Amino acid sequence: MDFVGYTLLTNSIKSSHEKDTEILFYKIKSDVDAMLSRLLYEYTKQKDILENKHKEVLEYLNSSKKEDLLTLDLTKIHEKINQGLENKPYNIYISNKDYVIKNTTYKPDLDFNLSFAKKEFDEHFENNQIGVTTPIFKKSSKNFFSFTDSYLSKNKEGILQVSYNYSETTSQLRAIRKSIQSASNIKDAKAYIIVNTGFINDLILKDFSSYKPTLEEIENRIKEGKKINDELKDKIIYTNDFIQDNIHYKSLYFSTKSSIFDDTKVIFSILLDESEYYKKMENINYIIALITIIGLISIVIITLVRNKELKLSFQDRFIQSAMHELKTPLGVITMTNDHKIKRDGEDEFTTRIDSAVKTLHKSYEDLEFIIKKEKDTYKIEILDLEETLEDRIKYFEN
Repeated sequence: MDFVGYTLLTNSIKSSHEKDTEILFYKIKSDVDAMLSRLLYEYTKQKDILENKHKEVLEYLNSSKKEDLLTLDLTKIHEKINQGLENKPYNIYISNKDYVIKNTTYKPDLDFNLSFAKKEFDEHFENNQIGVTTPIFKKSSKNFFSFTDSYLSKNKEGILQVSYNYSETTSQLRAIRKSIQSASNIKDAKAYIIVNTGFINDLILKDFSSYKPTLEEIENRIKEGKKINDELKDKIIYTNDFIQDNIHYKSLYFSTKSSIFDDTKVIFSILLDESEYYKKMENINYIIALITIIGLISIVIITLVRNKELKLSFQDRFIQSAMHELKTPLGVITMTNDHKIKRDGEDEFTTRIDSAVKTLHKSYEDLEFIIKKEKDTYKIEILDLEETLEDRIKYFEN
């Protein structure tokens, strides 16, 4: 019975834990899907506009060929492409031949290295097109941007980029992070956005301090995304349990197609701390072990008590039988002694016999009272102490 109860209890806790994890996972997925769908919808409306803004900036730069583009004041053209717009969502970036941004209207990205995207830049150059990226999450601003790109010359001596900031996603991202932050067992949460060109961008869902990632970090992020994508392959979901620093973790990966773009895939990566779950299961094992020990001790105690009860029962039966056997001889002795007194008169021997029989009879009554476990009510009487002492002295003198 203990084993059956233990199995049912552990299966129930395991099922409940898996269900809670599944609900948590799909809530995150649903919230992120909703945000990305809106984001990609905004991208479809912004793509052509952004490409035209790029052409406008490129035309302005071509008219300023006599000046060094890496030191050119971009204020005038920046104001023009943002004319009538709040928060100036469009920014300009000019990099040198080593793909390092040296002139920009968005100062946090100054000296940022773009060489990780060289493959995409070259493809756009070969196809004679202005590249426009799907929304990319920037860790420095905790928001999404789309970027255009084109080489500044046929010699590939620099890159021009124009970006658009999707500021309307800020509140949605904040709500998702708040929801994830409230789940204490979530240690890390990311979404990898993979486009058909092979470019991978990671969206950090758990709150973090904004920072400018290094080229090495970006390359590692791309490798990590590719690795997860390879592990998933045709699977809908992939999980991995492991222990690190004596802490139980579970990694969950889930792949889904974009509801707007067929060539865009989103992979969710969530790291859960399973310590509380394993601690609960360990506590159950301790409790079951304790219950088993208590059960065994109880069985031993019950067995001992039962043996004692049997011995007492046998003892009661023996005493009852002995008393039954004693009652007849006592009656015979009493009758014989009474008959002798009537016939020959009372003497020293009949008195002793009578006293001994009364003592035995009194002891017999006491034993009978104890065995029957009855209660007796004694009438309170006033005793004459002198008379009582004389009777007792007379008894012992005889």
